[in-house]
Amino acid sequence: RKTYTDFIFPSYLVPSEAPLGVQCNHNGSTSLRIEWSILPVVKAHGIVRTYVIFLERSDGRHVELYNDTQPYTSFTTIFLGLDENVEYSVQTLATTIKGEGPKSDPITCVTDEDVPHGTPQGLYGFNTSDTTIQIFWEEVPFDDQNGIITGYTILFNTTLRNGHINHRKKRVGRSVLQTELTNLLPFQYYDIQVAAWTSKGMGPKCDVVTILTEEEYPKIPPSDVTAFNTSSTSIRLTWRPIPPEQVGGILRGYKIFWQEVDYLGNVILRNETRLDSASYDFLDFTGLTKFQEYRFSILAFTKFDGVLSPNVSTMTDQDISTLSPTNCSGVNISKNAIRVSWDVVPRADRNGIILGYNIYTTEAFNYFATMPSDYIAPQKSTVINTTDEAARSFIQLDLVPYTDYSFQIDAFTSKGKGPNCTSFIVRTEEEAPLYSPGNVLLRNTSSTSIEVTWHGLDQDVIRGIFYGFKIWFTAYPEFPSSYLRYGTEAKRKRRAVFTLDKQVTTAGVTDETIEITALAKYTNYTIQVIGYTKFLGAQSEIVRIITDEDTKILAEDVCENNGTPLTGTHQKCDCPTGFKGFDCGEKVTVCEGNPCRNSAVFVDNDDGTFTCKCQLNYEGILCEKKVRPCDRQPCKNKGNCSDDGVKCFKCECPDGFKGFDCSRKFYHVKYPPAKMEVFVRTKKMEVSNVPVQLVLQVWCVLGKTLFASTVLEGNSEWIDQLQQWLPSQLQEKKMKLCYRASDNGWASSTFHQFCDNKGPTVVLVKVGKYVFGGYAAAAWGGSARYIKADTSFIFSFSNRDYLELFKSLVYQNNANAMYTNNGYGPTFGGGHDIYIANNANSGTSYTNFGHTYKPPSDYKYTTNAAKRLLAGSYNFTPSDVEVYYFANSK
Repeated sequence: RKTYTDFIFPSYLVPSEAPLGVQCNHNGSTSLRIEWSILPVVKAHGIVRTYVIFLERSDGRHVELYNDTQPYTSFTTIFLGLDENVEYSVQTLATTIKGEGPKSDPITCVTDEDVPHGTPQGLYGFNTSDTTIQIFWEEVPFDDQNGIITGYTILFNTTLRNGHINHRKKRVGRSVLQTELTNLLPFQYYDIQVAAWTSKGMGPKCDVVTILTEEEYPKIPPSDVTAFNTSSTSIRLTWRPIPPEQVGGILRGYKIFWQEVDYLGNVILRNETRLDSASYDFLDFTGLTKFQEYRFSILAFTKFDGVLSPNVSTMTDQDISTLSPTNCSGVNISKNAIRVSWDVVPRADRNGIILGYNIYTTEAFNYFATMPSDYIAPQKSTVINTTDEAARSFIQLDLVPYTDYSFQIDAFTSKGKGPNCTSFIVRTEEEAPLYSPGNVLLRNTSSTSIEVTWHGLDQDVIRGIFYGFKIWFTAYPEFPSSYLRYGTEAKRKRRAVFTLDKQVTTAGVTDETIEITALAKYTNYTIQVIGYTKFLGAQSEIVRIITDEDTKILAEDVCENNGTPLTGTHQKCDCPTGFKGFDCGEKVTVCEGNPCRNSAVFVDNDDGTFTCKCQLNYEGILCEKKVRPCDRQPCKNKGNCSDDGVKCFKCECPDGFKGFDCSRKFYHVKYPPAKMEVFVRTKKMEVSNVPVQLVLQVWCVLGKTLFASTVLEGNSEWIDQLQQWLPSQLQEKKMKLCYRASDNGWASSTFHQFCDNKGPTVVLVKVGKYVFGGYAAAAWGGSARYIKADTSFIFSFSNRDYLELFKSLVYQNNANAMYTNNGYGPTFGGGHDIYIANNANSGTSYTNFGHTYKPPSDYKYTTNAAKRLLAGSYNFTPSDVEVYYFANSK
């Protein structure tokens, strides 16, 4: 049965056109919305039952066909699950009951973009420095891009030492597939990822790639760098390692740069030591130069060298010097002194600071002493301190004249003595003969000549090369009145103006007579004979004589003392006994027949007697007997005597006796000294009814006491000199000790208790090696006051400046020669020249030398040189003080 429709739309007709107004829009990145308009009936040729929409991917990459059927009442549809950012072709058709109409023309539309679903591919990289990394990657696979890639984000982070994570990122453009990461931390692992971007956002990050930045050099040096010597040839260098966070890499070790520096600061050696281990924190340097400056700096290194530390310097320790002083030599400057000199040890061989020099002095050969076969000469050692300035010379004093001395010199540092320089020998200067020729006799042999005879010198007491004798003769215009009465007036005037110039002639070593010729006629001559070495010795006494008168007829009244002219000549008077001379005007004395022996000095006493002054080691009225010191039996109480055959003896005392001659029993001071000398004293004697003065060698009463002095310690030279300095009226008196501080105590009141009101005294003071004192011409005691005592003097035996023994007399402020006060010890001068304090062993004594007593030349009052001369310093503490007074000797 046919309907109305069948008649209107024949059955063989389907829609003749496709739906109109087809539109396509993306409805997201994975969906499209398709819209269309209703198909008119006239073109549908019937009632549209459905619309069919066809969707096909148009990029050709994949064959994808989608369709969707919508009822006739729907004019839109949405396709879901599409690919992002893909172009699709869309067509529609309408269907009626008769079938499908034609498809619409295709239209295209694109799904919206989305974030990439994939990641950049193939990420890799490497460090290009300690702060940069270069990375590379490939694009996101096309199907996973989901849009147009607009760029990439690189994310990189590192974990810091404190545990915090440092996040950083970098954005690059779409065309960039590599980049450099900068400003990174050295030697850090970085986790790196890359993600792509579209307009919709960033896609997923690729897998992590970890890259380590390069090591850097350590930015700081090792700390607390210290250098110190461990010996004279080794130094230890210590340091603290760099903190790990400051290393900037793997600490592989250390490099030490060290230099050897000379005393001027010049680098003379450079060196480098490498330690390929980070475990070191010290290093010992050995085989170095002694007492040399070294400078050190150190760096740590990773793959690269780090920062160098500041220099530290030290010196190797001192050692004894390698070489001795150079150019060691000596020269005598007197009979008792030799100056030795040297040049310093070469600087390179000192091995330290030269603190001083040791000078060793040994007696090598004594030309005038016979020593035992087993005798070993003593060696003197002197230390020269160079604190103020380097020493170059030294004067060795107290030597024996004309004796060879061997010297050696070494330098010492704080570590000890170095080697000696080669020993050298110097001979002390010769000594002038100490004694004069004896028994000088004169005889005129003509009017122009005189014969001189004398007794020679004992060669054993001459220290030097004895050259012979010098005979001094001088003419004086003192003529006998008889001469002046005769001769022409012209001759008298000419001879009255004779010069007084001394003339000299010489005689040989063994000569004991000489004739002096070409003298003035009938002229008064004075003559002396002197033995000489390099120096003139002691002069004989002056002897006078008149040359004979020339041939002249004498008048009878010319002869004196009952003399008569010789018959027939009238040239000479015949003199009675007891007179001589051409006119018998000279009295004959006992000297005409000099009986003195052994070079003794003949002295006419002008009273018909004579005295023989004996040479050392001779005695007897005529000095005819030679003796040794022990021949006089000086040792008492059965003491054993030994001597040197010349002037020194020593007593070995039995138990219970002491003293230089064993005469003191239970004496509590330890003595005698090692060396003693006899003193020459005179004593009146009557021999064979002829009054003569005999010279004996005995221990003088003065020296006998002083040899027990703890201050003088038996030094015979000092004792002898002190004896000579004392007034002659005191030299025959015995000295007695009234006070010794080391025995009686140091209180000044004790000194005054024992020594006041005892008349003149001698004060002896010892301060270490210095010895000095004073002679007080007046008594101590009474009220506190100054005492005028003009003949007082102070003296020095051993002083700071090595001056010879000297005494100083009052030269100003003579009212202040002494100062007595119960609270003071012995005090000389106003100011005071010598002041011994109360309890001087703990108090302060001092010397203001020069206030009252005249100091040696070149020393001035108030100067430090004068203040220090006596005791070595202005203030001093005595080792001992002794005071002696004078008593009549028994």
